[in-house]
Amino acid sequence: DPVMKNEVARYISILDVCLINLKKSPLFTTVIPSKMFENAGMGKPILMGVEGEAKDIIESYGAGVCFEPENYDDFAAKLHYLLTPSVYDECKRNCKRLADDFDRSKLAMRMFSVVEKLFKELILDMNVYIYYVIFAFIISLISGAVLIPVIIKFCRKRKLYDLPDTRKVHRMMIPRLGGIAFLPSMLFAFIVSLFVLSRVLGGMEVTIGLWSCAFIVSIFIIYSVGVVDDLIGLGPKVKFLAQTLSALLLPLSGLYINNLYGFLGIWDVPFYIGAPLTVFVIVYIDNALNLIDGIDGLAGGLALMSLFGFLLCFMREGVWTYCVLISGLIGVLVAYLYFNIFCKPESNRKIFMGDSGSLTLGFVLGFLFVKFTMDNSKVMTYRSDSLLLSYTLLIVPCFDVVRVMLSRLWAGQPLFKADKRHIHHKLLRCGLSQHCALASILGLQLAFVVLNVVLYQYMAITYIVAIDILAFVLFNIVVNSLIKRAEAVRD
Repeated sequence: DPVMKNEVARYISILDVCLINLKKSPLFTTVIPSKMFENAGMGKPILMGVEGEAKDIIESYGAGVCFEPENYDDFAAKLHYLLTPSVYDECKRNCKRLADDFDRSKLAMRMFSVVEKLFKELILDMNVYIYYVIFAFIISLISGAVLIPVIIKFCRKRKLYDLPDTRKVHRMMIPRLGGIAFLPSMLFAFIVSLFVLSRVLGGMEVTIGLWSCAFIVSIFIIYSVGVVDDLIGLGPKVKFLAQTLSALLLPLSGLYINNLYGFLGIWDVPFYIGAPLTVFVIVYIDNALNLIDGIDGLAGGLALMSLFGFLLCFMREGVWTYCVLISGLIGVLVAYLYFNIFCKPESNRKIFMGDSGSLTLGFVLGFLFVKFTMDNSKVMTYRSDSLLLSYTLLIVPCFDVVRVMLSRLWAGQPLFKADKRHIHHKLLRCGLSQHCALASILGLQLAFVVLNVVLYQYMAITYIVAIDILAFVLFNIVVNSLIKRAEAVRD
């Protein structure tokens, strides 16, 4: 019959020996009966008829005698042996040692010590890599701070300006080649940081996979197209073809969107769908950032927020190579934003990033989107929020492109004709200054990040995207009403 918990100690106290006997089965080889510790704690030698881990514990401590399960003769012989006074007394003494070592509070403290040691080692390793992330940022920041003034002088000498027109916001000629500094500074910081890292960690090998090679080739194509476009001008068809071919290299190397994480009820995505989807997403993101580059600091500020978000994402996964790469781009971008936002045209230090900058930034963000979204257990642990986080970091530029296209379609205008329908144009029409419009858009992007992180705790990605669309529509409705009010006041 079962014994009440508060009666267990009284029943054990009247025993001479604790018998623990289970069937001879592989099922019980990993079983460790709890009454083994209860009886040992009260100094009762144990007659153990269990194979496996429990037997090993009893024999290693000498807290009892073990017999072969379901063997009556061995049971009788081992019981007789255990009741030998010298053996019995020795087992009683060893029972106390067994009970002390397996005391729950002591086990908990030992487990805590192990966890604490592992945590400290993890933090130490993480801190080492964080130093290189910071190092890459500093190297890139210095590189950008040195290169950009040189580029400004070059532009003024060669008269390479972004000229004002009816669609553009600026009213003075501004040098437009700031983006030329982006790729060299990023790669220089990345290479130097990895070189130092490999030296410090004792000749650590830095391998470059097929994905990385495809990315390097692709980004050089995009960067070159951007530079040529800034210098002599290229047609949209040429740029679109270059973007498509560059993006195509990534799925051909094995990097593509292979999981939608439940969006619209879709999970795994086969290659024949994922490959064209990847090309579309990268080209779309690249153009979205390029098209929103309309006021000081906007494309750079949104890219900076997105890059910082991806940096945190890859840090969470421990993919430090990409953290160093992202940090290298953040550094030069911060340097550029100083010249772009805070320097006045009259100081001859202001500069725009041009297509060389916006196309490079957009392509890197598209690549990071696909990289972080792809479900590959060899690179990163599966995370159900991978697609949501990647999408959230790029909401404003991507949503704005769709809104502008739909508004042009509604108005019966060419979809790709440049106009003043973008979100920054609308905020300027409300009467905001460039800096206030910039702060508003960056604040909107930050609000979407906070909103989606909170919503993820309660609902699936499909519903979150629907709420994001609704929120963006409501934001634009409010802006439209403010435009009408501002225009009424001016009239």
